[in-house]
Amino acid sequence: MELADPVQTNQALTVFWKPLRNIIPVTTPDFEVTGFKLTGPIDKAGRDRALAEVKRSLNPASREGIMQAYIELQAKCTLSKDRANESEKSQKLRYAAMMDELQQYPADLVLHALRNWSKTCMWVPVASEITQKIQRETDMRKSLVECLERALIRGERPVSDKGRRYSDYTDEEKAAHDARSAKVLEMLRSAGEGMKL
Repeated sequence: MELADPVQTNQALTVFWKPLRNIIPVTTPDFEVTGFKLTGPIDKAGRDRALAEVKRSLNPASREGIMQAYIELQAKCTLSKDRANESEKSQKLRYAAMMDELQQYPADLVLHALRNWSKTCMWVPVASEITQKIQRETDMRKSLVECLERALIRGERPVSDKGRRYSDYTDEEKAAHDARSAKVLEMLRSAGEGMKL
């Protein structure tokens, strides 16, 4: 999958949703997707493929790629007076801080935001302006990863205390279970003795 355009990335990720019909988007009242949730078991092969692709979509861009896109952005936009007059040392520190911040986000989102910034704004952005623009999309992808990792696989039994047999318990769990059972039986006996038939 080419990581140049977030729209293409999202379309590629949705290819995997067919076998994952029990994962649905969570939306706001105006239908903006904010995350994903499970409604039932999903197909294992589809889940594994989707999980690999979604995790891949979260890979960060290289420092060189971010720097190149940022330099292109500076050629198209205007620096604020403060940043235009800063020393070379301050500029290097600011660039390093920006690279560190932007490398925490998916490559396609960061590079797309930097390459298209000049279409909507004439000023060179600071890192927080870029991250604000891409945070929601990043959170959606992370939500999808969490959802896929927690998903119950079709045909497998859920792992929970309710689904376990007594023979599967450890010795400590058996002792605790027997103690609870004895306590409940004693309560039932004492309640039954006070009842008149």
